Amino acid sequence: MNRINSQGNYDGACFLYSIANAYAALTGKNLSQRVWDEAVAEMPFLAQFMTAAEGTRLYNDSVPLYIFSINRLLNGYRKKRFQIDSMPNLRDGAELLASISGNSVVILNIRSEHWVCAVDHTTAGAKLFLACSAQLFEKRSKYEEKTGPTFGRAYNRELLLSSGRIGWLHPGSAIRVSRLPT
Repeated sequence: MNRINSQGNYDGACFLYSIANAYAALTGKNLSQRVWDEAVAEMPFLAQFMTAAEGTRLYNDSVPLYIFSINRLLNGYRKKRFQIDSMPNLRDGAELLASISGNSVVILNIRSEHWVCAVDHTTAGAKLFLACSAQLFEKRSKYEEKTGPTFGRAYNRELLLSSGRIGWLHPGSAIRVSRLPT
């Protein structure tokens, strides 16, 4: 059974799946269908997520919309279980790695094309491990989930951080999701 939530090939819902994967990474469980249905029903511009050409284009330059949507899916109308923090000035790999901890992950957009959830990293800081919703479709029979070396979370994609630079990060898209104590 896969632990990472996967999207279809013909939609732009990777942002929503990156949120679901943040939840799975931090809790060890998947969102229930009821929670998913209730949350996505009230997402701003939901119809645009379903087209690969649109995705979160209408959210661009509106961090409050990203925060609202992540909060809505993770916290809903229930007791607040997650803290969501924008990291608009993140430009360095070391800062990104430091933002991922035993109780936090980072949702981010790669090259303005695809949203993923950064769930783990090597302690030396050279590799970033991602839960990517497109990997099952892209890899097909070669799809594989592994366990991260630092926090033991499921991942299916790796990024090598060269010289700490993260020029591939869409500006303003890094959002830390932290699990609050219960």
